[in-house]
Amino acid sequence: MNRTKAVGIGLIAMTLLATGSIAARAAIPSSSGLITACRDTKSGALRLIDADLGQLCKGSEAKLTWNQAGVPGPTGPQGPKGDTGAQGPAGPSGLSSARRVEVRTNFEHVTVQCNPGEIAVSGGFFLNGDPSQRVIESYPWDGSGAGRLDAWVVDVINNSNLGWTAYAECVPAS
Repeated sequence: MNRTKAVGIGLIAMTLLATGSIAARAAIPSSSGLITACRDTKSGALRLIDADLGQLCKGSEAKLTWNQAGVPGPTGPQGPKGDTGAQGPAGPSGLSSARRVEVRTNFEHVTVQCNPGEIAVSGGFFLNGDPSQRVIESYPWDGSGAGRLDAWVVDVINNSNLGWTAYAECVPAS
């Protein structure tokens, strides 16, 4: 093999190696998902470039870009019903033993006391519909002094001296 041929083959090998290393570094599509190519305006030949690496089209080429993903298609049909899931954990227990304590009176201040070991979770009043009866306050109260709301208080203006009812909804404290 003569020297010129050996140098030529060496140059071709080096060019192929250099081109291969550039191609290995190229990220097509780009980080934004675009594919960029250059179209030769005379021959129509296309060549891909990596815009992220700063590669540009030549003066005799037109730049083309397109999206790798494309336009989303229409929604597909409903899939089959899935299997029933596993039983979930039990929820907290609700109130099962609420009881109403009522006091019928014609006094203007009434405290409805729950039994020992119970708390008042709600309360209220029933008036007789006389316009001279008006409720001033209705609220929970620590009637036993035990540090928990175990009573319900209702204060009424009762100019008619007619009876009315105060009540408390009592439940076990535990």
